[in-house]
Amino acid sequence: MKYLNKRSYILLFLTVLLLSSCVPEKRLARNFIDNPPSNKFLIITPDFVLKESLKPLSDTTLEDVSQRKKDSLAFLESEFVQNIPDEMFFSLYLPAMNEELDSLGLNVTFNKPPREFFSDTTSNAYIFEIAQIQLQEYSEKIYDYDIIGRETYYKRHTIDGILLNAWVELQRVNASDNKPVLLFAELSKTDKIDGYFHQNQLTGKVKYSYKRDDLSVSEVKEMIRKAGRIHARYMFDFLMNQYIKAKMRNDEMKPRYYLHYNRFENTLEFAEDDRFTRQR
Repeated sequence: MKYLNKRSYILLFLTVLLLSSCVPEKRLARNFIDNPPSNKFLIITPDFVLKESLKPLSDTTLEDVSQRKKDSLAFLESEFVQNIPDEMFFSLYLPAMNEELDSLGLNVTFNKPPREFFSDTTSNAYIFEIAQIQLQEYSEKIYDYDIIGRETYYKRHTIDGILLNAWVELQRVNASDNKPVLLFAELSKTDKIDGYFHQNQLTGKVKYSYKRDDLSVSEVKEMIRKAGRIHARYMFDFLMNQYIKAKMRNDEMKPRYYLHYNRFENTLEFAEDDRFTRQR
């Protein structure tokens, strides 16, 4: 499929340009990375994953039934969400998150009663409560196009996808301002289509050829495992950027960029959308 997409090149250019100009942020980020916080972190996970299918029902005669009935039928017709029970989800998600947080040097414990875990702590303790995880299955129409001669040719595809949403509350224990911060992250994966238009030079006719790689349950499982690692990195990045913000405030400055730490390359990058977004 032909796309004139220069986003990755632009992001690389911006990363080099911006990081070369954000010396205070980089210096503080390096200090945070080289000296990981000794705080205790408690991560609380939800009891279940909210799963739903947003695909249209195969039987269009059921449009008059209640929305609750539609949702139940859509779930039973789903290809992915009904095949990912909660136990399976957390067995993939949590070990990956724990391993990544440990690699980043954070002292983390999962799912202990907060009063018991923090009974002997001061304000150097945090709670990351994953308030809700949502797994949505959906379908959407996408279009491929190309211009050949003076004509524009289009091809429509219907693809399936999976969306993983997470809402995380961060709260500092015994802090004077004890209001939780609400963070959000969204990850997605879809069918892949690689197509192109081509013209017969003798007849002038234009045809469209493509290869389709449909999303599978095994790929959704790998996405869940990957989400555990990504959310762990988002947690670390949020703490790092909060540290930068606090230190720069002491110097009456404000950070200009939100940074991401790539531990595999040991580099700092401009995060753009690859991060938690603050909801409140």
